[in-house]
Amino acid sequence: FRVQQEGGTRPGRGRAELRLVGGAYFYTVGQRIVKGRDLRTGDETANPQPVVVNESFARAYLGDRRGGTSDAQVALTLDGFGWRRVVGIVADTRSHALPERPAIYAPVTIRPTRDLSVVIASDGAVDAIGASARGVLATIAPEVATAPAVRLEDLVADELAPERFAAALLGAFAGVALILSGLGLFSVLALRSRVRRAEAGIRLALGAESEDLRRSIVIPGIGLTLVGVAGGAVVAAWIAGLLQGVVPTAAPVDPEALGLAAVALLAVGGVAAWFPAHRTARMDPASALRDE
Repeated sequence: FRVQQEGGTRPGRGRAELRLVGGAYFYTVGQRIVKGRDLRTGDETANPQPVVVNESFARAYLGDRRGGTSDAQVALTLDGFGWRRVVGIVADTRSHALPERPAIYAPVTIRPTRDLSVVIASDGAVDAIGASARGVLATIAPEVATAPAVRLEDLVADELAPERFAAALLGAFAGVALILSGLGLFSVLALRSRVRRAEAGIRLALGAESEDLRRSIVIPGIGLTLVGVAGGAVVAAWIAGLLQGVVPTAAPVDPEALGLAAVALLAVGGVAAWFPAHRTARMDPASALRDE
């Protein structure tokens, strides 16, 4: 297609998906009108014929001109119709589990097509609505074959099934990694407290308070955990950026997941530092020195 605005025709040609729709399509599927209007009955015979574009198209080819669309026109390649007027901008949707691409919505009557999907908004049972719709279609065009009715939620679930499986698998590995990290952290801090057992025994023998001794073990342990969590957050953010090349819809960083993992590790670190410190603070100094 080519684009024409007040400033003239843009050089070169662009590429976008052509989506043929009719009736109250945008209202039925809940696709928000960002600017302008949607397609209406009678647009098929209007001159110039109206079309609607999505937000990705507006950003790429109209300079994100949401202040008005009446001055923008597009000419489709091999169309033979000439310029079509852009009358509205609709919100982006998801297509094939990928980020949205530039798209032009035009009346379904502008060119022949073999396959059409009829979208029905209803609270009724799928089978009953499907049977009723097939009866209406049989009255209008008895030679047209119809497929069984399917819920839109089921179509979306099937489309996202591979991505959801990959996310569940990554989540399971992440859970195992979190558990192993917690066990390793607990072991390191417990060993650290055990190494200081002789020092704690001497301090208790010299009259140190149990609370002071407990604090001297817990605070460094939590500080060590904070350093590890901060370093791990940086590495996790870097790995999340690399995953964008593997999982197209992966966000650069998930603050909620990162925060939950950090809180979990901090909690494990606090418990791992407190229990050995509490046990050490209550031990018999003579016993500790005798063991050493």
